[in-house]
Amino acid sequence: PRSWLTSPHLINGHKWDIRAFVLVSSTVPVRLYMYDRGIVRFASKRYDMGAKNGGEKTQYLTNTHISKKFGGKNVNVTSLTCSFHKLRDHLAEKGESFDLLLQKMRAAVSIVFLSGELVWQDIYTKRKDHCANCYQVFGVDIIASSSGNPKVIEVNAQPNLLITENKRDHYSTTKWSMVKDMIALIHNENSAPNALTDALKGVDPALLATFSRREWIYLIEYFNERRSLGGWLPVYPAADILPVHDLFLNLEREEAIAAPRMALHEVLRQIEQRLPLRRP
Repeated sequence: PRSWLTSPHLINGHKWDIRAFVLVSSTVPVRLYMYDRGIVRFASKRYDMGAKNGGEKTQYLTNTHISKKFGGKNVNVTSLTCSFHKLRDHLAEKGESFDLLLQKMRAAVSIVFLSGELVWQDIYTKRKDHCANCYQVFGVDIIASSSGNPKVIEVNAQPNLLITENKRDHYSTTKWSMVKDMIALIHNENSAPNALTDALKGVDPALLATFSRREWIYLIEYFNERRSLGGWLPVYPAADILPVHDLFLNLEREEAIAAPRMALHEVLRQIEQRLPLRRP
């Protein structure tokens, strides 16, 4: 149970992970966001590094269903979880940066979903259907090592959006807020042709000349969504993690990506560097 992560980050002796909500508003090319509120989940019993076979399930599993089932009578969802705000406070007390952790989380998530872009493209090619208006919220589970480096451990296509009986606790309000902001972003009625035109000033016309209708639609939707972010943090494209995207797209997959896609990435890079950075 811990062979791939020998030294997890602990809080008060307990193993923990994060359920992050990730919104994909375009698959080919990828466009995605992470919500600035998530759910920090704790194992119900203290972690024992030396326990045989990882110890009891409630020592190394942060799954709330498992912890509620085996953790005892007084264990519930609210006691097993906390908000990003509390995690930020705890890390600050230890001299650690929540903002840096969140940035690393977004970078890790971006690589996971960018890795699937060519797969989605192949599926659409076989189906002869692009799925232009598709979107999906994913529940992405992330764990941090003792050094603060996050690792994606699971991606859930149908995350649990049920709320507790106490509809005002952090567990419920996080989900309510996320869904509200998702609807506002996806069903935005923004139209800013002049602002987009201004954003494209200075961009090499040769890059824009390679665009097909798909790239232009992507660019318009991207710009309109940026005006309705609410609590959503850009993951791709995103100015503060551009070096990660550059490395992945330019070095590892250059031969597999068509010229218009690489041109779009460069145009997005130039626009991102001019836009104000969205901070949590």
